[in-house]
Amino acid sequence: MANGYGSSTSSSSINRISNTSNNELIVNGQETEALQVVSLNLNISESEMPNAITSRSFVVTGSAGAKFTIIALQTGTQKYYNFNSAEFVDGHTSACNLIVEMRQKKYRNNIVFPEGSGDYIIKLIPSQSITTNSSVITRSITKLSEDATITFTLGTNNAVNYATFPTSTSSGSINAVGNVAFDWDVNNWNGVADAGSFGLVVTNEITSGLPVIPENYWYFTTTEAVADNPAGDGEDSTTVTVADVTDLGIGTELYYHKGTTVPTNKAGSAVGTTTISAIDAETKTITFSQAVAFEDTETMTFRAYGRKAIKFAIDVDMQFTSTELSTTPLTQTVRTTFSNATIITLNDTLGVSGGSTIKYRGVGVRNTSTNRVVAVNTPDPNGVAGDGVMTVELQQTLTAGTVLSFDLVYKTVNLKGNITVNKYPKTNRTINFDVDKIITVGTQS
Repeated sequence: MANGYGSSTSSSSINRISNTSNNELIVNGQETEALQVVSLNLNISESEMPNAITSRSFVVTGSAGAKFTIIALQTGTQKYYNFNSAEFVDGHTSACNLIVEMRQKKYRNNIVFPEGSGDYIIKLIPSQSITTNSSVITRSITKLSEDATITFTLGTNNAVNYATFPTSTSSGSINAVGNVAFDWDVNNWNGVADAGSFGLVVTNEITSGLPVIPENYWYFTTTEAVADNPAGDGEDSTTVTVADVTDLGIGTELYYHKGTTVPTNKAGSAVGTTTISAIDAETKTITFSQAVAFEDTETMTFRAYGRKAIKFAIDVDMQFTSTELSTTPLTQTVRTTFSNATIITLNDTLGVSGGSTIKYRGVGVRNTSTNRVVAVNTPDPNGVAGDGVMTVELQQTLTAGTVLSFDLVYKTVNLKGNITVNKYPKTNRTINFDVDKIITVGTQS
């Protein structure tokens, strides 16, 4: 059998390899040949492989005339790679020894790994007739157990103001490419507390219109407890040690330094945006861009915003393209007829915001001067109680059934766009869209 740039055979005639119960290999070769001093190296990517059938190439560099044997096995099993049939088989046979005498300085070949998970070892064993820089060269590769799933959804600090968020998912092997199209209706009110039913206001829409949404509104979040503040418990410091730096990367933002407290110094002042500037994986030390009063054992919350920070944190590569926001005009219906009053009854009040910021209009509505909603006196977001009432600035005379339209407040907004996944994670992950960056929740008064 000829492979790469050398002569090769799958045989036991030059080196005989027998396996022991713990997969160690014993090499017995001919000791009478004149020793040849060479340098050999085995180059094969040791990055994780997807669950699917995967072919991985390898290159041996050395000197012409060098002899060696390649063996590949799955750890924890008795499976060896048969270089004749190009598959892993039970038990070791002569076909599992790829014996090569190099004709040039490089020898190339490949190994086909089966579908499924597992850990694999590839060994290069020099012939005993040569002296080399290593008696046996070993490389280890892992195949992932299954394709990972990325869940895309929304994140907020105001959960009471929203119905259950929609989600979109995408699954793939680690080096696969996937595309996700999402079309999400984001609805006001969680259906429980009236206090969360006062509408959704697009931040700065009144001055700037609907926003252009950048990719750094998407984030990955994780938590980690402070193991030690080198400056002292509760002292201002730019460094902490933790138990694990997994899922943290340069550029990740320290969102809360304890509980739900934004990064704050010992004097009690918020220090502003604080990000990770360095990570020492060996000592588990994190360095931050600002000095914060870190307290031992307190839980820090991190958010990696945007494509670059997400990739540094969890090694997932994504492109967020054409995320667009649209709105659905809010209307409500007058419940009872009334005359010369600033109290208006409504069939339901969902989406209506007080605070004298929201204007409204409708047939018969008097707008001779500024006329805004002062307060939602009695919230009735689902209309079940039949007692929804709001107060406005100008006296009105309206009949039951009059439809009122409200400006710049909504009970439903829509997010639509596309995401390209260029590299999937090793394990399932969730990526959030920070809805609080574009939505201000309404108030009762």
